[in-house]
Amino acid sequence: VVDEAAQPVRLFLSAGNEADISHAQTMVEEIPGAMLVGDKGYDSDPFRQWLLERGIEPCIPPRSNRKSPTAYSKPSYRKRQVVENFFARLKNFRRVSTRYDKLAETYLGFVCLAATIVSMRGSMFANVPTAPEIAQVEISSRAASSRFLPRANSAWERSNCTPAVM
Repeated sequence: VVDEAAQPVRLFLSAGNEADISHAQTMVEEIPGAMLVGDKGYDSDPFRQWLLERGIEPCIPPRSNRKSPTAYSKPSYRKRQVVENFFARLKNFRRVSTRYDKLAETYLGFVCLAATIVSMRGSMFANVPTAPEIAQVEISSRAASSRFLPRANSAWERSNCTPAVM
């Protein structure tokens, strides 16, 4: 479960041959929220009813084989890409994406470690300027030529220079 800021709220590891819907209630039961955005795998009438009883609005598209399709908010469903982006960043860690570990608890430990690193990286760059701000900085920095910038006087000063952006 990931919140709207792409920060992990709860991680749960299940068997590969089990459906996601079988663990959905245990994943969501203690998490406060007004809306749950899920994929078609979470489309079931009992789960939708369970969410509505708790005051959570389900935003789940209907499966293609559903006889009576339910309505959902397409603009709200677009927010699901935040979840997909989080899992894409998790899979940048080779050990997580290939699952070298045989034991589930060891694998879950590395998934938690990777999720912690991903969430820390996300919070580190929370105040990164947006694309228009970056373009404005690039335009204004073209006026200043590199020959007018101060230079390091010795080899020692050049080797101990730290970059402005890491």
